[in-house]
Amino acid sequence: MPGIPREAHNAIITSFDTNDVQVFTIGKLRDFIRSNRADWGLSSNVSRDRVIEYLRGTGKLRETDFTSAKYGVKTLYTWGHLSDFQLALAFVPGSYFSHQTAAFFHR
Repeated sequence: MPGIPREAHNAIITSFDTNDVQVFTIGKLRDFIRSNRADWGLSSNVSRDRVIEYLRGTGKLRETDFTSAKYGVKTLYTWGHLSDFQLALAFVPGSYFSHQTAAFFHR
């Protein structure tokens, strides 16, 4: 399995560090990798799953499984450290905190 070229490492990390999105489903993560692979200098021989494995190895990309009665098991990939509240918002697209909850956070 082809590895990640050393010269691509900084470009990949910078792309994730500067991206507004910090929580990904597997599909969104693969799309992000596909759309940036040329900028990172990755050949088509390097699979998206190989890139994900590599990023998990850096410790900055985390895979977390969530289980609920309503949604079943859902796997989210997070970049960097996120609070439980940020994860909660990402669990269901389009979700938001009520005004009272948001005011509580800004105390």
